[in-house]
Amino acid sequence: MFADLHCHPALYSFNRHRNTDVERNLLRFHPWNAADSDHDARVKGGRATKYAQCDLPAMHEVGARLVFASITPIELGFFVGSLEPEHNTSFRREALKLATGVTTVRALRHLARGDKRSALKVATGVLRNDGPARRLLQRAVLGYPKERIEYLLSPRFDYWDEFQREYRYFLERDNRETPYTTPEGYARLGRYELIRDANHLDETLAVDEDRLAIVFSIEGGHVFAIAPGETRVPEHRLFDRIERLKQWPHPILFITLAHHFDNGLCGHAHSLIEAATLVIDQGRRLHAGFEREDDLGMRVVRALYDLDDALEDRGGRRILIDGKHLSPRCRRELYREVIEPVCERAEAGRGRGLPMLFSHIGYSGVATLAQLIDDAGKEDDHYFPDGYNAWGINVCDEDIRIVHRTGGLLGLCLDRRIAGMRPNEPLPANDPGAVIARQVFGIVDVIWDDPSLSESERLRVWDTLCLGTDFDGVIDPIPGYESVARLPALRADLARHLKAQERTRGIAELGVEELVDKLCWRNAYEFARRELPRRKKHDLPAV
Repeated sequence: MFADLHCHPALYSFNRHRNTDVERNLLRFHPWNAADSDHDARVKGGRATKYAQCDLPAMHEVGARLVFASITPIELGFFVGSLEPEHNTSFRREALKLATGVTTVRALRHLARGDKRSALKVATGVLRNDGPARRLLQRAVLGYPKERIEYLLSPRFDYWDEFQREYRYFLERDNRETPYTTPEGYARLGRYELIRDANHLDETLAVDEDRLAIVFSIEGGHVFAIAPGETRVPEHRLFDRIERLKQWPHPILFITLAHHFDNGLCGHAHSLIEAATLVIDQGRRLHAGFEREDDLGMRVVRALYDLDDALEDRGGRRILIDGKHLSPRCRRELYREVIEPVCERAEAGRGRGLPMLFSHIGYSGVATLAQLIDDAGKEDDHYFPDGYNAWGINVCDEDIRIVHRTGGLLGLCLDRRIAGMRPNEPLPANDPGAVIARQVFGIVDVIWDDPSLSESERLRVWDTLCLGTDFDGVIDPIPGYESVARLPALRADLARHLKAQERTRGIAELGVEELVDKLCWRNAYEFARRELPRRKKHDLPAV
């Protein structure tokens, strides 16, 4: 059995069918109707723009049972180039400079001074803002139809509306047996259920071995915070939307509050490779902390957690905050101002704690958040000290200790760069398991090597790890783990590497099979059972 704490099982098909004739036919516009996927590209691997990694037919075929489906409207920062007016020039002006040779001369001057990056930035100026060249590039890279690209760039595109449309896309086939076609072309029947509470989760997984349980999460506070035109929504509407999310019949278990661009609430971590930054600008609020004007950022945090201004639990439904994509500065503020004070109360027997989770991360190999903050200027495609990706988007020892202390989760991401593979680096000994095992042992050792903890406390580190693949988040996967079809191989590789280290880290005491089960399934399942709302006794069906 498999559970995935963070993936996008509808994102690939939704964005390729939205704004097309398929959307106008409800018999076809639903998650079981997978969009065309390039089989050869999937076999070859590489960044997943032309092939689907985890659409529902593929999930069903591999035996996934619990899917944490992340809904995330694509951010316009990928399309507009720069949100800062002084960095914007028109396509027509850039095309004229290119045609007259001005661009070539300027680029050659930078090259003559040895500044390759500036030369490339000048040469790609025609791609940096909306125009025919950029639209062609977007269609080529993303594989979206022309109608979808045009809608994304129109004044009608609205994150909140788009988010609700993707939710309704899932609703269309909730608890309905539906025919689908496998990636190999076979006809099958599948069924998923959108989970309403912890009781419903247990009931769904007990029914039969083929049924998928789907728990919702959100990636990016832009969903409710940013209006068309990339301006922040009025404050009253922002908080009203948060409260409306808490009333959904299918709970949002957690939100990855930051994503790639400024959402007006919090700082985000550096996430894009150098080639992407030539035409995409994520500079606004990069590495920053929470928005402090009127304490807006922290007020949003408290609203999501359902805490009052004194951090007292208001007793209602809460949406947990996922630390992935939050800048290290934001994470430090979150721990100091919310997580740790609430945790201390819970440890003293006053109220419930707040589990800290990171849904799809790698290990940075760095000890503290302060070090990640100080070293932000070093983050480039080749910054891999000690064999780890030491960017602030990955977790440090300080993050891992907070997750361990609060009973949270760390989802292991299968993006090669996040998992510590340098650009063009071949697999060590042609063994993808070695990459993921290095991540597992690096994280476990932070807790296992802590002399202040008892053995039972140290063994609990094995309760914090699970899969958070980020499949269909347009990732560049670890070679050998290109899609959910490779999850059985991942499971076998984990077992082999754990067996090789059996005399260390409490592995023998817990057992290799037990640990593999925890990593691939049980930890994510038990977390959902703990953190989803429970049905009240009078709501339970009669036996």
